[in-house]
Amino acid sequence: MAKSIQGDLRLAQGNAITGQKPIGCNTTLDTFGFRVVTSSSYTIEANCGATVVSVKDINLPEGVSISPIPDPLLFKILGQGTNLGAADWTLILTQTGTGNTATVTVTSGGEIK
Repeated sequence: MAKSIQGDLRLAQGNAITGQKPIGCNTTLDTFGFRVVTSSSYTIEANCGATVVSVKDINLPEGVSISPIPDPLLFKILGQGTNLGAADWTLILTQTGTGNTATVTVTSGGEIK
């Protein structure tokens, strides 16, 4: 599951870098966001002025959860970075019953690992 989340983060980052507007984004594209909605779901969204356009909604497999639920990660358009400042952004994925965990991190410089 960590690889899927990393792929979705790269999708949001790539769309932001290229400035690709999704269908429904009829104004200026500001950012692409990765937002954890609940401990078992997240969304990729384009922020188009006052309008938010959902690009991809994901429900995690049963028994997998995300913690903590952080503030949305925003990738600014045309390679202008992120909203992170100097801090890294980290998700911890936990498999119920097994205790297995995986970590996904986006560094303040935008590296996804």
